[in-house]
Amino acid sequence: MNALYERLSETDIRLLTVSVHEGAVASLELHTYPRSAAPEYDAVSYAWGDDASTTSVMCNGAPLAIRTSLFTALPFIHGSRPEPRTRPLWIDAVCLNQRDRREKAIHVSCMGEVYENATRTLVWLGEADDSSDLAMDNMESLTQKLLAVKDPNSLTVRQRLANYGLPPPDDPKWEALKSLQQRPWLFRLWTLQEIVLAKDAVLLCGCKSTSWDAVVALHRAAIQAELHIMVKADAERETPYKQAQIFITHVDFLRQHRGILTLCELLTLSVDRGYSVPVDRVWALLGLLNKNYQQHIRNARLVDYSDAAIAHYHETFLRITTFHIQRDPVLAMRIIEDNLRTARHPSLPSWCPDWHTDRGDMPLSRWPEARAGIPGGHSRRLEAYMRVTADSPSPSSSSSLELCGLEVDIVERVTASPGARMLDLDSYPWLSECLRIIHSTPFVPHGVYPATATGLIPASPTAAVDGSPIHPRRQKYTRAEELLKYVLYPPGTMLVSSPRTILRCNGRTFFATRAGRLGIGPAGLRADDRLCAMYGARTLWALRPLEGAVERCPGARESAFELLGSAYTPSLLKGEAWAGKSCEAMRRFTLR
Repeated sequence: MNALYERLSETDIRLLTVSVHEGAVASLELHTYPRSAAPEYDAVSYAWGDDASTTSVMCNGAPLAIRTSLFTALPFIHGSRPEPRTRPLWIDAVCLNQRDRREKAIHVSCMGEVYENATRTLVWLGEADDSSDLAMDNMESLTQKLLAVKDPNSLTVRQRLANYGLPPPDDPKWEALKSLQQRPWLFRLWTLQEIVLAKDAVLLCGCKSTSWDAVVALHRAAIQAELHIMVKADAERETPYKQAQIFITHVDFLRQHRGILTLCELLTLSVDRGYSVPVDRVWALLGLLNKNYQQHIRNARLVDYSDAAIAHYHETFLRITTFHIQRDPVLAMRIIEDNLRTARHPSLPSWCPDWHTDRGDMPLSRWPEARAGIPGGHSRRLEAYMRVTADSPSPSSSSSLELCGLEVDIVERVTASPGARMLDLDSYPWLSECLRIIHSTPFVPHGVYPATATGLIPASPTAAVDGSPIHPRRQKYTRAEELLKYVLYPPGTMLVSSPRTILRCNGRTFFATRAGRLGIGPAGLRADDRLCAMYGARTLWALRPLEGAVERCPGARESAFELLGSAYTPSLLKGEAWAGKSCEAMRRFTLR
């Protein structure tokens, strides 16, 4: 035990007092209080950064090594925060003993309460640069001018800017605001719960400060004025600025609807955020769950920051998934489905999500119309049959998951590779391969496709609106894209097709089945893989029979499978596989 840090009980909190002399940290003092009797304090939210160098400072009369970046920031945090500046601070890097894994495990699970109970949350964006003061000084005035914009659709961007006294597009103020919103703090995972749970959030950058509400007001005003200078979308890979805008939108929503999202929804929402160790992928979101859910997690002693837990993070993911299967099979089904992609730790069973390496596109189960495993397609809560079996008392890589469902079809042909760079001409070879599969597959009489699809797709235009000719390859690409969208989202499926729906093919394989169905599935899909409707699942599951699987009973088909991911075909979107079937028609699947 470090002499500076006494044992901290689960009901206590350490707070920090900073003494600054001539613009530098003179000393620190740590005091421990019962949480129920702690004084008012300000919690600090910041990005640790990549610089691991340390600086020694006196704390309670003894030397303490803290990160140099924090040592540099403390005088600014102390001097820039609004009055009163005498309140103690809570800073995780100092107030928690970073060398005590047990202490971290106990108090990380309560981190949300620390920010929730703080009088203010001070967000340290970093030191000032050439443009940050310009952004901080002009944020409020620009917001007011943006709010004055009326009927934005009737004006061009430049007309809106000029008519309402806003700076022109190339004005440094716009770039300064974009630069400010690309600071590292906005892209870290831990900062999500810290800002969502804050009672009163103040942003500090150098010697300037503003409220989080001012940032949200600017964001809303820019959207209302439809000024793409502020919210420009990128059809290709999203820019850091666009990601920052998404972060602001998510925080705004979560602050208004605290505790309503499930773990699987939060994991999807935060997929692009950065973190230091893989177990943070889950524990950094714990404070955003509802209070009862958090308590169940604590009671199960799942939070673990030991060296072994960090090194073998996949075991933590397996324990979390198993915990949900045993406690709430319906939620567990969503957790598994929302992460049915291709990348996972080799020691994990195929059915267990890997939230660290598996960070792909929006899962198919997020489509609101997807109800493939729900009889009749009615949106209702189904208690899915799920059971984990293992050779040892605790979950391990050899653990199996048993479910019930229907085998509905077998994959016959697939594209050689998954789709990539959709909406780009470079994807035309892949689209051409899809067309060859479509033309060689007779449309099945499932009431989804007409006798021929090609006759209902209008010819591609040969000239643009301004009369300029469209390149023949672009015409072919457009025709191929429209046909593929029609096959995947035909009339009557309730899936709305738009220019961006084709992006759902990114990272997915196009397939045809023995019964003539067409659809998209996981990247590793191949011929002879099974499409199955698991009872209670939202999507079809693509399974691969394991070689050498032992039959459960004489005459049974393969009983052990590898789970490949979610699959989609429009004729089995809304529970059609269950038509005329009873529960007795289901079979048991063992996934390994």
